[in-house]
Formats: sequence, structure tokens, C-alpha cells
Amino acid sequence: MVSGSPVPPKWLVIIPNGGASWYFWCIDFISDAIKNGDSIVVLDLREYSVRRNKLIFFKRFVTVLYRTNRVSDLVTNLSKLEKVIYLKPKDINWSQLRTIEYDKLNPESYRNGLDSEYFEELGARVLEDSQLDSTVLFTAKNVFNQVSAITQSVIELENITKVVVPGGRTLIPSACLSSAQNLGINCSILESAPAGDFGYSEYPSNFRSHFGLIQLEINRIWEKGDNSKFEIAELYLNNKLGRDFSKTFELNLVLDNLTTDNSVAVFPTSGFEFKSFGPTNSGEYGRNHQREMVKVFCQVAKENGFKVILRAHPPILGHEELSAMDDEEWAPFCFENKIMYLAPNSGVNSYELMKRTKLNAVYVSTAGIDSLILGCDTLILGNAEFAHLVPELCAFDIEAIRRRFDCINLKTEITKIYPYAFYSATLGKEISHASITSEGTILYEGKLVDAPRFRLFSWLRKRI
Repeated sequence: MVSGSPVPPKWLVIIPNGGASWYFWCIDFISDAIKNGDSIVVLDLREYSVRRNKLIFFKRFVTVLYRTNRVSDLVTNLSKLEKVIYLKPKDINWSQLRTIEYDKLNPESYRNGLDSEYFEELGARVLEDSQLDSTVLFTAKNVFNQVSAITQSVIELENITKVVVPGGRTLIPSACLSSAQNLGINCSILESAPAGDFGYSEYPSNFRSHFGLIQLEINRIWEKGDNSKFEIAELYLNNKLGRDFSKTFELNLVLDNLTTDNSVAVFPTSGFEFKSFGPTNSGEYGRNHQREMVKVFCQVAKENGFKVILRAHPPILGHEELSAMDDEEWAPFCFENKIMYLAPNSGVNSYELMKRTKLNAVYVSTAGIDSLILGCDTLILGNAEFAHLVPELCAFDIEAIRRRFDCINLKTEITKIYPYAFYSATLGKEISHASITSEGTILYEGKLVDAPRFRLFSWLRKRI
């Protein structure tokens, strides 16, 4: 190696127990890294789970017999690659692991991981230990601490320079990330992106609370794009409203008593997209900060004689039951602040509401993009992905909000958000060798994944 040349990164790719998407993302990421000449260490943590019982192990045993070309085998096959060091917990020297209570060393990561792991099945944010069964809590702490210790040990022994993990939110990915960050290691998260059946993208580890690096990436992608970027961006914006969830709402259910002279609307981001724990530093966003900014906006709007309507985030398809958590947060808030509340399942079309109000305020929601597409006056209360492109529409404190009410009618050219639209339209990497058939089955390299092996086991598995 020539003296002074950059040292290739040494990646630690951590594969926790999860769905097929996580596994395919990791496999594809590893393949690309090898092509780039990077060194790869794979830490296979699929045997770790916070949901352990005999029935799960029996189902896995039957699946091994019943299925062929299993997706789990595709992960294990990574051990056969020449340029990959493949490790499982049994390969770790447990006598050298630190006996540290990582849940206390990294309390925010632990509590956010616990919250993300269980809030959907609990139907509420996990803010207190008392909300979970003692056995569940005991298992969660043990898993978090063991995974943290293993991750730290591998990073130190293998001289890792970068860590990547899919998802990043739930307990085991949180343990991995916090251990790496304790050592000052650069971390990335693989998350879904609209590129093919298993499209994914690599994000900075703080992308759920800080858009700074994504904003830089938006600018970089736009600057290096060719002339087709204008057409791609325009097409994305032309099609965006048709893709939005509001299309499913009944168009005739609008608020007939609203006029653009007396009403403003707020479109908050759903609370479960934020972490529940951790301070909000300058330039960051989060659940508590959103609540503070919405409260200030409502205060200033009422001072100026406007009626305020808060439109809670409509239900996400497939996760409709989660909307109840937004009700718990915003219904009391609206009652306390004397503003009109439109629940997630209220049936009011968000676009019709935007067109009937004087000003539409968003925090970091892409509802702000929708408002701009509709030609409505828009106010951005949080540092959203696209906020840096339209700074004249941003108001991040009470004085800036007051100044905007002095001059509500503030239009901006839609072309200013073209960089965001181009970034969104081209976001993610498609996994070329994987696809989903019209029957819902998965093909990988032309072969059916998890294909049935014997009819006898098909009959047996249905009865488990």
C-alpha cells in the first residue's frame, strides 16, 4: 500500500433476528462492500430474541425440515465467502466479555429500544418498567446487556472502523449501535426505501432525530444529477398526492364551516415515528419538541384571531391500531389549548382541509410538501428534510412564528423543492436478485425462497 493512501474501512455488519427484508439488505450491502474492496466482519445475532418460548423453537425445527432454500440459509452462506469473517455468539470468548450493566450505561438507548420493541403490541408507549411483565423485562435486560458486550468485544478485537445494522430501533439493534457509539465508531442504519421489492438505503445513525446529513445528501445528489433531474423531480411531485394516504378518505367529509379567512391547520408527525427518550439538542427534532412548537404556534395563531384545527396523522395502512396512541396524545392537548381536534380516523380529507385554511403548519411531516404542491401557504416548525430548501417558510421559535403571522401570504416557487423531490424519487438501492411474485412468494437468483419440501410437513406445520 502506498504511504499516505487512505485505509479501506473495515465494516462490522450485524444481522439481528428479523424478516426477509433485513436479511436481503445485509446480504446485498455485504456484496457491494466486497466489490469495493472493503473488509467485512459479519456478526450473526439471529439466535438472540426477546421472545423465547418452546413453541418458537419447535416451529423453527419444523421449518428446517419443511422448507428448502430458506432465507436463513442465505445468511449462513455468507460464511463461505473468502473476504468475510463470519462470527456467531458461540465463536466469542465469553470469558473476555465485560460484565457491565449496559442498560444503565446507555439508559436512553435501552429505553428507546424497549419502547420500540413493545409499544405496538402494548398499544402504548413504554415509558415505565411497570408496563411490562417482570419476566419480559428480565429477558430484555439480559439480551440488551449480552448483545452490547458481544458487539463491543468484536469491534475491539477486529479493529472495526464502521458498523451497520438494519432497522436500528428495536432492542437488539439499539444495543449494537450504543456499544459502537461508546467506542466512537461511525454507525449506519439500513432502512427501507422505495426501490424495487426489497429496496433499502443506508442512513446515518441519527437520521430519526437529525436531518442535517440527509440535507447535505439531498444537495449532493442534486448537484451531481444530469439534466433529467428536473423531469424526474417534477414527475415525483405530480404523482405524490395520488400516492398519499389521504386519497382513501371520503372526499365529501370536509369541514363546511371553514374559510381561509378565519382558520389555520396543524399537521403533526405521528408520535410513534419519534424516540420517547433523550434530550433534544439544537437542530434536532423529537416528540416533545414537536409538542412544544405546536403549542407555541397555536398560541400565536389565537393571538391573531385564528381558529386552529389540528389534524392528527391519518392511520398508516396495516397499522391502523397505532392511531389510538396519537389520540391519547393530541386529544387532551387540543382540549387543554382550546383548539379543534380531528382524530386520525375522522375521515376528513387532509388535502381538502389544506385548501380551506389560511395557513398550514407542519413540524417535520411531508404534509408540508403536499401543502406546497397544492399551492397553499405553508409554515415549517421543525428542521425537516426539505426545510433548508425553503428557509423563508421556516419558523423555529416564537418570534419567527409571530413574524410569519404578520405576513402570512408567502408563496414560494415549487422548483425550490426539486432537490428533495429528485432525492426521494431516486432514493434507495434495488436488490436486483430478489423479487416478490404476484402470489406473494420470494424469488432470489431465480429460485423460490422457503419453498415447500414435503406435503407431510405442510400438513403438520398448519396445525402448530
